[in-house]
Amino acid sequence: MTASAFIFDQLCQLLDDTGTGWSLGTFGAIAEFNRHEQEDASLARQANTAEVVTSLGAIRILDNTYARLLPYESLSKLKNAWSQGIVICLPASDATMAGNTVITDLGTDEDAITPAGGSRFFDLGLAVPHVDFCVRTNDPTLIHVLQKHTGTALLTAGDSVSSAIRAAGAVRVFRSRLGRIEVYQDIPPDSPASHTPTGPHTHLIMDLLARGRTHAANIPVANGWLPCLAAYPPNPIRAGNGDLKSFDHETFRRFQSLITTFSSPEVATIKRQVFDAIDGGKLPDSLRPPTTRMERTALRVALRQCHHLHGSSDILDRWKAVYEPTGRQ
Repeated sequence: MTASAFIFDQLCQLLDDTGTGWSLGTFGAIAEFNRHEQEDASLARQANTAEVVTSLGAIRILDNTYARLLPYESLSKLKNAWSQGIVICLPASDATMAGNTVITDLGTDEDAITPAGGSRFFDLGLAVPHVDFCVRTNDPTLIHVLQKHTGTALLTAGDSVSSAIRAAGAVRVFRSRLGRIEVYQDIPPDSPASHTPTGPHTHLIMDLLARGRTHAANIPVANGWLPCLAAYPPNPIRAGNGDLKSFDHETFRRFQSLITTFSSPEVATIKRQVFDAIDGGKLPDSLRPPTTRMERTALRVALRQCHHLHGSSDILDRWKAVYEPTGRQ
């Protein structure tokens, strides 16, 4: 099995897991796909593609020779907790999409996951190199509004476009060289009382988008690479809604296997050294202090995981006194 086929197989296994969520987008503009265990879903896998379709949305992932899988863990503000995820990256030169800077009429959606019928397909022109943010609709009012503003930047077009998209319940489509997410459920009302819906949904926050970042600062994407898809396997201590739960050893083991196989050597190495040192009753001065932000984060995450693996101990408390002093997050 080639390296890319191995990565694609890993992603297909995650796609089969209802506990794994997905996202595709950039900092400030993102589509999310998730489903629950009892939800009706259609799954299909071919040689180089895999799809899941529900009544609220759909996801397609693509095999790509140049894909790199990067699992990561980050610190939580909750005591003894951490977050985790996987970004799938491509070299910047292989991640390029249309990069439109203005609203663009694309005609029909030739690669729609579900039948698009006579729908019209528009790129909203968010000027992002590695992701296209599009809408698909057969609503005549929305088509008229979008065609009227074709050639205009979304920000310049004002609220008329976003309001028309919401009113029409247009399908939102995020696509990259590693796949696409389509969101069918309506956009919730834009009000203080609104909340993030369950199931597939999108976020578009122009203030964040304007910062020009491709990802959050705590995700260690290498220079020259771009994140084109992300997966979020179940967290061993947190439920899907973010609440804490009893530690799940098997969920922990599966993600640590990904860390060992795909993360940077410095992360895998320092975590192994911390686990071995604490298991062996060694004190913090037995370890070379971390010198990078990535190493420091990996070390502190490992300490939090030791708490769940072995419980409290004098040795662990002494490590935390050095690297996790009270009040530090």
